[in-house]
Amino acid sequence: MSISSSLSNALSGLTAVSRSAELVSANLANVTNPNYARREIELSARDGGTLSGGVNVAGVTRIVDQALLTDRRHADADVANSQTRSSFFQKIETSVGLPTDANSLNAKVARFENALIQAGSQPASDAHLRSVANTATDVTAHLNDVSEDIQSLRMAADHSISTEVEMLNTKLGQIRDLNFDIARRGLGGHSTAALEDHRAELLNEVSEIVPLREVRGENNQISLFTMAGTQLLSGQVSEIGFSPTGLIVPHMTQDNGLLGGVEVNGVAVDAAAVFAGGSLAAHFEVRDDLAVTAQRQLDAVARDLVSRFEDPAVDNTLTPGDPGFFTDAGAALDVVNEVGLSGRIKVNAALDPAQGGAVWRVRDGIGAATPGAAGDTSRLTAMVDALQDLSVTQSGGFTASARSLSGLSADFLSEIGHLKLDAQAEVTFAATQQTGFRSAELENGVDTDQEMQKLLLVEQAYSANARVIQTIDEMIDALLRI
Repeated sequence: MSISSSLSNALSGLTAVSRSAELVSANLANVTNPNYARREIELSARDGGTLSGGVNVAGVTRIVDQALLTDRRHADADVANSQTRSSFFQKIETSVGLPTDANSLNAKVARFENALIQAGSQPASDAHLRSVANTATDVTAHLNDVSEDIQSLRMAADHSISTEVEMLNTKLGQIRDLNFDIARRGLGGHSTAALEDHRAELLNEVSEIVPLREVRGENNQISLFTMAGTQLLSGQVSEIGFSPTGLIVPHMTQDNGLLGGVEVNGVAVDAAAVFAGGSLAAHFEVRDDLAVTAQRQLDAVARDLVSRFEDPAVDNTLTPGDPGFFTDAGAALDVVNEVGLSGRIKVNAALDPAQGGAVWRVRDGIGAATPGAAGDTSRLTAMVDALQDLSVTQSGGFTASARSLSGLSADFLSEIGHLKLDAQAEVTFAATQQTGFRSAELENGVDTDQEMQKLLLVEQAYSANARVIQTIDEMIDALLRI
């Protein structure tokens, strides 16, 4: 081997060693970066042209287990989906109040019932009659507040949908641009590892919103589809459209056209089917299903309360069509207009002195023109019986079991609690899967001990190549002295 060939070999070795040292340094610097893929250098023998022998840096490889990465991203989507639903149920349960909470709906119903019993023991007491009216107002106010909270959660979900759709469009556009940059740099013989890391980070973020199916094409470009097969990116980005709603009230749904849905390239799609899984689908589920169901059940509780006290057997001063003790915004119950009743239910103004009413009507009847006998307990007893009467709920999707009003409100809270526990169990399961996949990914990630061992080999290779160059230099000096 000639001196020039030996020098060329040693220089190529130094180049490879230098590149290897850079990769070891990059790997160690990103050991805690979850979006970083470990790099390994690709070396090949240099042979051909005027330079033969030595080593050639063929490229840099990102070490990624694509199947494992896909599973982990799907787990991320499952966690985001289940957490969104769990959070909704937690907030509704907090709004209704736990049975042990002194300010819960159940506790306020119990106080109202107790106030009626006490008033029945002393029907001549204005203080006891006033307590009945006040505790009844507490019950209706609580129903109003829960109904308002449900609609607030629907509006929050609608806003989240709008935000995530905008984010989805932005990030898909960025992934498309990275696709082009990766292809261009790859064709130019440059490393694309850093760009691929950035693309992988964006894919992680998108996958939490919508679970993705990734298809790799030529020049390391990727196409993206939803799990239902809807194309999101293939050369160009599909435009996802959504129109948010400023104010949501109980009767507004997507089915009646009063709430916006999702469009892909201008075509309306079923979000639950096309974007199944991930946080986007969960927000649609909250807005259009879970919150609507909760509102319907709460309205059923309000209807049950109103109807129990409109019965002429409870208050014979009422004529057909008259509003009873509890009203629908001052009017009698209209079962055709039940949607949103829990947000409109009020205590009859005839019982409120501030509205021209009188508390003695609690004892003597809503339709009474003048006070009756101070010792009359018949209507108070009838109202207690009405609260405790076991009757079948007429709406809300509850089972056909007969319940008292307190039993119905307890069943409503129990249903919310049951759904919350189910959602929390799904969060736990999804998070466990996510942790397992992330741990498996870390096994393919940067191992600091292994990288330090590589660094020792790099130092040895550097020393060997440097020694070759030093020896050649000494040989040339010796030749020049001859």
